This record gives sequence, structure tokens and C-alpha cells, in this order.
Amino acid sequence: MWIKEFFPEALKRIRKQYGLTQMQLAMLLEMPKRTLEDYERGATAPPIYLQQLILRGIWETLPDLIAEHPEIGGKYGKQILDDMQKKIPL
Repeated sequence: MWIKEFFPEALKRIRKQYGLTQMQLAMLLEMPKRTLEDYERGATAPPIYLQQLILRGIWETLPDLIAEHPEIGGKYGKQILDDMQKKIPL
């Protein structure tokens, strides 16, 4: 059950690595900010299979989401896209 312990930190790490606020990532994922906060704190978590899908989905689709919604990416939008295209490892 390592993913339960890994999920909050991985989610936070991805978000911070690309300079997104919790609000920005929540908007990109179309989830309430409070849910994202709870996930990052480890207060709640989706089932393990969804944790894996969320992390994989963020990593694989973040560039497309930011490209579609540059206003959400904020001042880091272009940098996020550039970094994601280089496939910076987690």
C-alpha cells in the first residue's frame, strides 16, 4: 500500500515543481480546491487505482491542459510547457 503514503507527496511535488498554486491545479483538474488540499495533506485520498490514474493523468496531460487554459498557468505557463516537453523526471 505504498501509494497511499506516496500520493500526497507526489501530488504536491508535481504541483510545486511546475510552479502551480493549489487553485491553479484544482482548476486544471476540475476539482474543488478543498479536495486537492485534503489530498496533499493526506487527510483524504481516492481509492488507490484512482491515485495512480490521477498522478499519471497529471503528468501526461498537464502540458495540454495549460496550453488550452493559459490563463490558469499564470506567469509560469510557458515554463511549465517547456519543462514538460523535456520530460523532467519526477
